Amino acid sequence: MNALQEARTLLRQLGLSGRRFTPEIFLERLDSRLGIVIDAVPDSRLPVGGISGACITTNASHVVFYPAGGSERLQLAVICHECAHVLLRHRGRSVDDVLTGADPPSPADELDAEALGAALAHFAERPERWPSRIEGTPPSRATSRSSALGMRLRRYFRPGQRSGA
Repeated sequence: MNALQEARTLLRQLGLSGRRFTPEIFLERLDSRLGIVIDAVPDSRLPVGGISGACITTNASHVVFYPAGGSERLQLAVICHECAHVLLRHRGRSVDDVLTGADPPSPADELDAEALGAALAHFAERPERWPSRIEGTPPSRATSRSSALGMRLRRYFRPGQRSGA
């Protein structure tokens, strides 16, 4: 299943298909579906200019960190990306892993989370627009269909765009 189909299926299961949603609503529904708490925490140490975040996994929860000073759109994109790691059952990272930069996600996992996260963020802002084709081309290093889609979605979904654009 590609990232667009996964996002559509997930949003249908969460009751969010065809409607705008905020990170709070998304996390609340995701908590119920997964049966584990996912908290989103703003972090002023994360760079505001780029899309970067972190997800720490414990026995009882996942904690997603996103740039504190970023726009709502940027925060949504980071939260969706980090939640995609959880949804795709990527290896969890501890506080020590994140703080030291040890054992980062594999490039394949990162690209798969990129594809699903970008699709979710896109549908949060434009629920009426379910694209069948995303413009852009992936860089030559992208190897899987999912990673290629992730790169195309990243170009389509630019953090600097206005919501109505």
